[in-house]
Amino acid sequence: MLGTMMENMTVDCLLLRKADPKIRGVLNGTAVAVGYSGLFFYSIVGGLLFDHYGPYSPFILIAVFDLLFAIVLGVAAYFGVIYNDLA
Repeated sequence: MLGTMMENMTVDCLLLRKADPKIRGVLNGTAVAVGYSGLFFYSIVGGLLFDHYGPYSPFILIAVFDLLFAIVLGVAAYFGVIYNDLA
């Protein structure tokens, strides 16, 4: 859960820093809509996993997705797609 919260804060910060101010609201609204759609589908899939595999399976699914996100970010940072431009 902590990883998911940090992921959301990171994406929001990047969106607000890098998006064109003229379309920032549209991008933010789209991101929120996609996020709630993800929650909707996760509720369905998590419920099915809970029923068929046990109470820990929805949390394992989120842990796997967080790990994959961290790997993608690490690879992107290694190849210079993501960099620190604050310096």
